[in-house]
Order: sequence, then structure tokens, then C-alpha cells
Amino acid sequence: MDANTEAIVRLCFARQLGLADDALEADGRVTVVRDDQVMTLRLWRTSVLVGPAPLLPALTELDADALADPSALLSLCGTGRVAGAARLSVLDELDRHPDLDRLEVDPDPEAATALEQRCPPDDVTEVGLSRMDAVFVHRAPDGTPCSGAGYAVWAGLVANLGVLSALEARRRGLARVLAGIAVNDALDAGLVPAWRVRPGNAAAERLGDALGFIPVGDQVRVELTPG
Repeated sequence: MDANTEAIVRLCFARQLGLADDALEADGRVTVVRDDQVMTLRLWRTSVLVGPAPLLPALTELDADALADPSALLSLCGTGRVAGAARLSVLDELDRHPDLDRLEVDPDPEAATALEQRCPPDDVTEVGLSRMDAVFVHRAPDGTPCSGAGYAVWAGLVANLGVLSALEARRRGLARVLAGIAVNDALDAGLVPAWRVRPGNAAAERLGDALGFIPVGDQVRVELTPG
């Protein structure tokens, strides 16, 4: 992976966290005080620990495995809920799938909304396709949206990809090709494609591997209960 890609990803997360642009350039641990959540982020050899000041000493005592374990963080917090956990991967090379130029896509956000209406609610919520900055939706021969991919832009630097398919359109290779289209569009726009996979989502892990995404870290966030 190009060193510039790593620098862009580090810069993106520093800006998302409201830190100085160079805050995540060096290896080691960075602590950030936030009263409403506990969050751990690992990027290559750098870890970010976010949480209320009273919890940070205990948080810094956890090893790498515990920092990436939602149950361990929830136990440390004592109260709250796990708001997200994911493995983070990025890539910086164009996809070369032979069907990229053969598959017709609709970039209209309304097509993404129509697709969401045909998918399981949990999948719709997890992917958030219609809220993304760029979408690529494939329609069945009768014009019905059946599968789509897209990306949300983070800090003007990183494109967080997602794919969504109606149940009858799965296991046909459509998601693989559509994700490749999204990857190439993001790279053409000067963005670094990113792939977030929640623990246990084997299908998403396989798709990310097929696209060539390289794991670079993980992220866990616990929302704390007020009071």
C-alpha cells in the first residue's frame, strides 16, 4: 500500500475526531476526552482511546484484543450500548473486473431509495445507501432496482463503501461488480476507498477480500447512558 494512502486515512480520522491534522501520524496511543461515549480506534500501529476522563486510565490498561472487543468495553463502561463495531480496510488500486463496463447502473438517489424498500430493514439501516454521496443501482430487466453500491465521503478524503441487494438478487455476483464500480469512481474522485465490516458478517468480509481491501484496523463505539 502506498505511504500516501496511509497518510490520507490517518488525516481523515484525525479530522473526524476533531484533532490536529498530525495527531495520528505517529505510532502509539492517543487519548481523547469525551463524556458521551467510549470509542477505540486502531489504525496500523496507532490507537485512539476516547472516553470520559475518569474511564481513560482503565481504558489504557486494556490490551489490543480487549480494545477491539465490544463486550470488554461495555463491561468497562458499566452502562450504555454498543453503537458500532467494525474491521476497517482500505485499498488504493483500481478494480479490474471484466464486467465493470457491461453492467448498467442508475446514479439517481431515488433508485437507491426504491431499492431500500425491497430489502430487509436491518440491511437498509446498516448500509444507508440512499444517504450516500454517490450511488450506483442496477435494475432488473423490468426496471425494478435490484442491487446497488455507493459511498459516503468522510472529511473529503475517504469514501466509505456499502452495498445492498434485494434478496432475489443475491449470490449472482452483482454486488461484486457494483462495489468495483464504486471503488473506481471513488479513486477517480481522488478518494481512498474504505470498507467497514461488522464482526460476524462473513459475506461482507468475502466481498472485501475479493475487491482487494487490506485490513488496517478496527473501531468500537459504546454510547454511554446519561446520568
